[in-house]
Amino acid sequence: MAPDEVALPAEAGADEGQPGILVRVLGELAPGGGEAGVATAEVREIYRERRLDGRLIWHGDPRIAGRPIVEFATRVTSQETGRQRIGLGVRGRVAIWIDGQLAHEDGEVPDTDDIDGMWHDPPYQAVELDMTAGRPVEVVMRWRKFYDQGIVLIDMSIEKPVVSPRRLWPRPRSWRARPTQSCSWSEQPVSMRARATIAPRSRSSPSKICS
Repeated sequence: MAPDEVALPAEAGADEGQPGILVRVLGELAPGGGEAGVATAEVREIYRERRLDGRLIWHGDPRIAGRPIVEFATRVTSQETGRQRIGLGVRGRVAIWIDGQLAHEDGEVPDTDDIDGMWHDPPYQAVELDMTAGRPVEVVMRWRKFYDQGIVLIDMSIEKPVVSPRRLWPRPRSWRARPTQSCSWSEQPVSMRARATIAPRSRSSPSKICS
């Protein structure tokens, strides 16, 4: 997620509405909390910080060492209208709320303590929802950290609608990738099919012909 797609929620206090994601590291109150659901765990805040975009990376940070629950809260505003997916690229248990409603709680804890293996091609745990361009939605995600090292590599992202091929100008069937060649201006006419792939110009404008 880019800085212009995320804004701090009300929980950020005086910084509400500023670009960014509110990250909170939460300690679980109940012993053996790892057996409980992420969404229902009783927690207390250990510390918080602001991140400007969805690249959530920590390298050897002692504040995130151990096995806390890490919460990411923001207001997401898409630039596109349509069905979209919002989620985390991460292994482990994840809960996601959209506008205050629990929409997802799932994920598996891998049976490994290999950091490289944990972060290689992680699954995308996400929620699908209909979004309107320019209209923000409140998103809160919680992830239970399942290893002790203070290293985290998470991608919080939004997958936008795919543009239909029908909205794109068709390429001529004869199109082929060619090396750069010298070009010259000519008054030769341009076919209607070729005109579909270039910007409009007046009838008196010359055509550019490459040899």
